Amino acid sequence: MKSILLIGQSNMAGRGFMEDVPPIYNEHISMLRNGRWQMMAEPLNVDRHVAGVGPAASFAQAWTEDHPGESIG
Repeated sequence: MKSILLIGQSNMAGRGFMEDVPPIYNEHISMLRNGRWQMMAEPLNVDRHVAGVGPAASFAQAWTEDHPGESIG
């Protein structure tokens, strides 16, 4: 699995409206949550009641489309 860090404090937190984008379900995209790898699910950051979609999921989806058969975390 390739690991890519998307760093940018609040810019990466994800505050977009969940209903504005289709959900991404991709078994090749994992996220580290509570110390365990699991399949990615929005919202990625659940730090606030306004948590929503951000650029990370769509980036990961595009990456897996460009790298078929590989996984990203």
